[in-house]
Amino acid sequence: MFIVSSSVFGQSSFKLITVATGYTRPLDLTHAGDDRLFIVSQAGLINIIDAAGNQLPIPFLDIKDRVVDTGNERGLLGLAFHPDYKNNGYFYVNYVGNDGNTRIARYTVTTDPNIADPNSEMIMMNVTQPYQNHNGGCMKFGPDGYLYIGLGDGGSGGDPKANAQNTLQLLGKMLRIDVDGGIPYGIPADNPFFGKTDTLPEIWALGLRNPWRYSFDKLTGDLWIGDVGQGDLEEIDVEPAGTKGGLNYGWRCYEGNNEFNLKDCGPKSSYVFPVHEYDHSAGNCSLTGGFVYRGSEFPGLYGKYIYADYCSGNVYVLYKNNQGTYTNVLVAGLGNYDFSSFGEDIHGELYITGLSSGKIFKLTLDCPVAGTEYSIVRPCPNTAEGGIKLDLNGGYSFNWNTGDTTQNLQNLSPGIYSVTIIDNSNFCAEVIDSILVEEWLTPNLGLVWNDTLLTINAGTEAENIQWFFNGAPIPGANDVSYTPAKSGTYFASFNWVESSCAHVSDSLQIIITSNKNISSQMVNFVWPNPAKDMLNIHFNHKPDLFHYTIFTTTGIRIQTGNGNENNMIDIGSLISGLYFIEINTGQERQILNFVRK
Repeated sequence: MFIVSSSVFGQSSFKLITVATGYTRPLDLTHAGDDRLFIVSQAGLINIIDAAGNQLPIPFLDIKDRVVDTGNERGLLGLAFHPDYKNNGYFYVNYVGNDGNTRIARYTVTTDPNIADPNSEMIMMNVTQPYQNHNGGCMKFGPDGYLYIGLGDGGSGGDPKANAQNTLQLLGKMLRIDVDGGIPYGIPADNPFFGKTDTLPEIWALGLRNPWRYSFDKLTGDLWIGDVGQGDLEEIDVEPAGTKGGLNYGWRCYEGNNEFNLKDCGPKSSYVFPVHEYDHSAGNCSLTGGFVYRGSEFPGLYGKYIYADYCSGNVYVLYKNNQGTYTNVLVAGLGNYDFSSFGEDIHGELYITGLSSGKIFKLTLDCPVAGTEYSIVRPCPNTAEGGIKLDLNGGYSFNWNTGDTTQNLQNLSPGIYSVTIIDNSNFCAEVIDSILVEEWLTPNLGLVWNDTLLTINAGTEAENIQWFFNGAPIPGANDVSYTPAKSGTYFASFNWVESSCAHVSDSLQIIITSNKNISSQMVNFVWPNPAKDMLNIHFNHKPDLFHYTIFTTTGIRIQTGNGNENNMIDIGSLISGLYFIEINTGQERQILNFVRK
C-alpha cells in the first residue's frame, strides 16, 4: 500500500467571462455546427463571433425592416440551423412581424459563409398574436431531425382566451414540423395528433404559458422546457427522449403544481407536472431556461441542467439524484444582467446573453486547485484482489472509468484506473488519471535440492509453509527446508512475506537411490496460465503416453484422464481457482500448479 498526497477541495464560484460587448438587446445564441457563435439581437440582427473570438462587423442577417420589437417581448426571438446546414445552407428564424404576428421563416446563406441572403426568405408559418406578450420564440431541431417551435399562449395575463388548452389553436403549444417534408413544411406522420380533426396536426405538446427557452440534451435527447410563470411560480418540465408526444403541461388549469383556473379542465391526472418549480422570492421573477451541460471543461457539471432567473441573476443547477428525485441548487447570484438566454457552442460549453448590458458571457466555474489522497492495495498474481481507497469524508460523488460510482474500489485486477470526484456542495471536480494498480511480483518459485535437502529458494522469505508429497500435505512439514525420505514429487505452498500473497513452488521429482538422490523435471511448463478451457502440457521430452490427475490445493482429486496426442487437457468443467496437476508417464511423475480463470 502507498499514499499519494495532495491538497483538498476549497470553495468554488461561478463566474461570467465577457466574450463580446456592444450588442443591442441580445437574446439568443447558437452555433451552426462549427466554432462560430451566432448572436440574435431583438431588433432583427444576427451577428457572428468567429472561431478566433472576433466580432465580425457585418451582420450575418439584417431583417430590421420586417421585425417589430416594441412592447419588450416582440422582435427577432429565435434561430435554428438546419441539421444539414453545411450542405443546404438553410436556417430558420422566429420573429414578430410588422403586423404583430409571429412568423417562422427560412433563409439561405450566400456563397460567403458569414453573410446570409435577406431576400431568400420563405415564410413557413404565420401565427396571429392577440396581444404583444407571451410570444415564445425558441426553436430547436430535435434529435429526430424535426423542428420544434415553442409558442406562448398569446399574451395578456392568465390566458384569457384559454389558448393553451385549445387544440385548434397553435398558441400555448410546442409544435413539431418536418422542414424537408413539403412546401412550406410537412407534418411528421408520428405526430400525436396527425390525422385528427379536433386537434391541429402540428401540435406536439400543449398547456404551455410561455416556453421562452427550451433545449434538448445533446447526449440523451431529453427535452427540457423552461416555462415562464404567471405571477407566483416558474416551472421546468422534462420530456424524456422517446416520448410519443401529446403531453399536456397544464396551463392555464395549473401554474406549476398549483391550481390556477380550472374552468373546462380535465382531471388532474390529465396533466404533466413540472420536475421543478420556484417562486418569486429572492428577487426572482422570470425563468430563463438553459441546457444540460455536456461540455468538457467542468466535469462536475456534466449531465446537470443549468438555468437562471431573468430578474435576480440567480443561477441554478438542477439534476436527478440517486433517489430518482430532482435536486435544485442555487450556485451563484451573479447580479441583474437581464439574462435573456443561454447558448451552447459546438463543444457543449455554455454562454449567457445579457439583454440590457448588451454583453455575451461565457459561464465558468472557478475552482481552487483540488486534490485527494488515495491508497492502493496491490493484488496478488493472477487475482482480482486489488483496491483503491480515496481519503474523503462525505459530500462527494464519484465516477470511475469502470462505471462504478462508489467512493472506493475493491476486487480490482491489475490495470490503470481513473476517477472524477465531484464536490456536491459547489460542483468543483477533480479528475485523477492513471492510478496504476500493479500486481505483486511473483517470487522465485524454484526449489533448491542438495542431494538430501529440499529448500524454498533462499531469496524468498516465506511463512505459512506447507510441504506436499505426491499432492498430499506432509504433516508437520512447515519449515523452509524438508528432507525427503521417499521417491516422489515434492512442492511447497507458502505466503511470500513481502506481499502476503499465497504461492505454490515448482515441483521436483526426487528419486531416492542407494547411491544418489536424483531430481528431475520432465515437464517444462503448462500454458496458458491462467487458462480458461484448455491446458497445454509442454514436455521437455514428449512421452508416448501420459496420465494426468487434477486435484485441489487441499488434495481432493477432481479430474483424471489420459493425455491426447496434442498434449491438451480440457479443464472447462473446473470453477475458477488454483489447482495442481500430476503428470505420470509410468516412469516419471511431476506435479505443477495452474490457475483456472
